[in-house]
Amino acid sequence: MSTKIRLARHGRKGRPFYHVVIADSRAPRDGRYIEKIGTYNPNTNPATIDLKFDRALYWLMTGAQPTDTASRILSYKGVLLKKHLLEGVKKGAFDEAAAEAKFEAWMKENGVESTAASLHRLIDTLAQNRIEELRTIKVNQEEHREQIKAAFEEMEKTMGAMAKMPPITVRMDFGSKKDQAAAVEPKESKGQAVDCWSWDTCGHHTGLKCDADKCKECEDGSNYTPEKKSQAAGERVQESEDKEE
Repeated sequence: MSTKIRLARHGRKGRPFYHVVIADSRAPRDGRYIEKIGTYNPNTNPATIDLKFDRALYWLMTGAQPTDTASRILSYKGVLLKKHLLEGVKKGAFDEAAAEAKFEAWMKENGVESTAASLHRLIDTLAQNRIEELRTIKVNQEEHREQIKAAFEEMEKTMGAMAKMPPITVRMDFGSKKDQAAAVEPKESKGQAVDCWSWDTCGHHTGLKCDADKCKECEDGSNYTPEKKSQAAGERVQESEDKEE
């Protein structure tokens, strides 16, 4: 089975992008493929190429044939040069170290970063970012610790000042029991109206029962006095004696 390195079209009409794939030469252009080794996006300026260098080199060394467009992509990324240098090592034209030095020189000259260098740069960037994050976290923790310490010191000062204050005593004088009882019981003074009213003490309705709240003669019951109360009581006693006779 012969294999090819070619492009498989994706995207929409007028804005295509491509996958760089390893496929059987008999398979349709956009059909099934063996492995995807990269992408090619011509819509950006410049065009974006993302290629798995090691896998592309492996398939080239095993006999995969690139199409014209795929060949230009592999040449731009240095895969074809790497294949040529490795074949020179196999033939004994130069050793592997010399081949690697020539390849690195070509990469620097053309401004192409190798996979290893790109990986190292990415690791260094991530490590530096992580160091900055940890440094920021440490600074924030120290500031928070200082704030908590200051708050505790302020609280200790306040509690110390409160401890030095003289005690406050609150006394409530309710008087003697006799004074309390006198304050609770209402006082009736001679010649003054009684606060409450009832039919039994009213001189106008002695011995009568009525559902009214007030005597129509007395209105608010304010015209009877203790003297009238005792008089009404005497009249009731006299009436009861007359009935017995």
